[in-house]
Amino acid sequence: MKASRIANIAIAVTLTMTIASGGYWAYADNVGNVRQTLVHHQQRSQRKARARVQDQITINPEAVQRKVMEPMTGAKDVHRLGSIAIPSLNISLPIYNQPYSEQALSKGAQQMRAVNDQNIEVDTAMGNGNYVLVAHNYNDGKSMLSPLQQYINKDAPYLVNGKKQDNGWLNGTPIYLANDQGVYEYQVDNQRTLDEKDTSVRKNTEQAELNLITCLFPSDQYRIDTHAKLVKQWNWSDVPNNVLHALSMHYNLKEGA
Repeated sequence: MKASRIANIAIAVTLTMTIASGGYWAYADNVGNVRQTLVHHQQRSQRKARARVQDQITINPEAVQRKVMEPMTGAKDVHRLGSIAIPSLNISLPIYNQPYSEQALSKGAQQMRAVNDQNIEVDTAMGNGNYVLVAHNYNDGKSMLSPLQQYINKDAPYLVNGKKQDNGWLNGTPIYLANDQGVYEYQVDNQRTLDEKDTSVRKNTEQAELNLITCLFPSDQYRIDTHAKLVKQWNWSDVPNNVLHALSMHYNLKEGA
């Protein structure tokens, strides 16, 4: 009887160790994209905790407005344009005006000017025309615009059998842009895959829209374009409390960048 009980315990211990080692192997090899799944789970938990806090704390819009326009310190010729926040993905970044500066790209999103029908650059503003932002994808699911890629280090569903694909996993997601004049809510309606030299995304439009451009990994010769349309805007005195909280989040810059 004792021998049987000892044998059962040994089997249970062996199964537990096997499951645990299998879980580590799955994480290490990213089987089924388990790392991104864990990142998304952590983000959902953080969002729920934030929502509970938001119900209890009222944010001062003037304080958020100051944060949104705070300049980058120690950087010459870098002008602060505002902020972007995507609370469902824990994205919160300052926006600057230097899309070709590696220093600026390490510190936030950068506006890339739209172009008109004569291919001449036009300086569009938030809430007007085609507002194009570029930022790094660090292939970690959390830094800068990395969360816009559905799966870490996996081309699909953006690139399947060498063919570029659209992706709707973020459709309906709100994106908030803010500057000194107010706050603008855009809503995602599609993601598409672009070649790295495709400049069609910069063509200006009559309607107010947003294009967020970041690299695809591992095939970083392609770009993910997250497209959104303007659905709402507020003066600072009218911004809802939950939106103020979104714009108050800590920036998800790359650590050490």
